[in-house]
Amino acid sequence: MPRRTGRIEPHEVVEVSLEPEVEEYPVTIMLSRDGYLKKMTDRVLKKATTLKYKDGDKPFIEFPSSNTHELLVFTNKSQVYKCKVATFEDTKSAQLGSYLPTDLEMEPDESVIWVIDPEDYKADVLFVFENGRVVRVALSGYVTKTNRKRLKNAIYGGSKLLYAQVLNTDRDIALVSSDYRLMNFNTSLLKTKTTTNTQGVQPLPPRRAARSPPSARPRKSLAPASRPRSSPRRASPQPVPS
Repeated sequence: MPRRTGRIEPHEVVEVSLEPEVEEYPVTIMLSRDGYLKKMTDRVLKKATTLKYKDGDKPFIEFPSSNTHELLVFTNKSQVYKCKVATFEDTKSAQLGSYLPTDLEMEPDESVIWVIDPEDYKADVLFVFENGRVVRVALSGYVTKTNRKRLKNAIYGGSKLLYAQVLNTDRDIALVSSDYRLMNFNTSLLKTKTTTNTQGVQPLPPRRAARSPPSARPRKSLAPASRPRSSPRRASPQPVPS
């Protein structure tokens, strides 16, 4: 039987997506200190009087998101896990939520330190570290061509991450050090970096140890110079009277 072929015009080609269709609706993402993530709908939040947490656990981070968005989960190993909000089930007020170290298959000694919503990856993210360093990184650095779930060396690893914020617009930031020094600046002063694990700048450098005043400095004791010992003098002979 002869083979029959036909010609198809480019405008007649129909693209079929193999990705399952994801329903779009607003959600609120909540992260607890111990790494439990709650994905709360507006309907549940309006009805809930209290939210359930494990004994000793408490709320840590909260921000608005969408069921079609992605999340970047940063850990104490300087790694980031990329996950889709739609993969998490809607959390009820009486549920703990998803335990991220288990659900994302983290290493045994790995823990969650921060979570952000990168939205369309077109903005920047601000990182503040415990040693006083601050860095502004382009979120485009976390875009991958394949569905990679974990990225290594995702943030500066020289100090603990204390704060992260997506910068859709520039904002004023106040840093307070442990020795009660204050630094105010606008994020527009920070240059955007494309390397995700860059160390950034240090607007609050460590204070140098104060030098002791001259009166308080220990003095070296100087022993008096010893005199050279002289040999005993001999008595000169006296004339004997005749």
